[in-house]
Amino acid sequence: MGLTTTTAADQVKLLNNIFYKSDLLSADERQQIYSLMDNVEEDQSWGTSAGAASYQLKNGWLDYGSDQWIVNSIGHVTLKNGTDYTIAVYTDGSSTMQDGETLIENLAKATAKVMKDAKD
Repeated sequence: MGLTTTTAADQVKLLNNIFYKSDLLSADERQQIYSLMDNVEEDQSWGTSAGAASYQLKNGWLDYGSDQWIVNSIGHVTLKNGTDYTIAVYTDGSSTMQDGETLIENLAKATAKVMKDAKD
């Protein structure tokens, strides 16, 4: 995902076709992608999952020199109150990978709060 040429909005459209109704993907295709995004290595379970009760995600990163990192995270999030949504966050220019992860997680937590408050 570090070299993606799509936008965050494009990724949300894709995620909506995976996790909600789709005229483009079959149920089997959607289930296969769901399974892959649901089973991530522990060291990669950061990003849009922050603040979620359960999640499916895909993260990407790229160090492109001079302390410049691209760090991205897309996913489907379910909160403790049952609210679910798709989210895509792209960052560019972080000094470290950790800085990019932290930024994404702060945005994900803020989004989770807004989504929770909207349902309550």
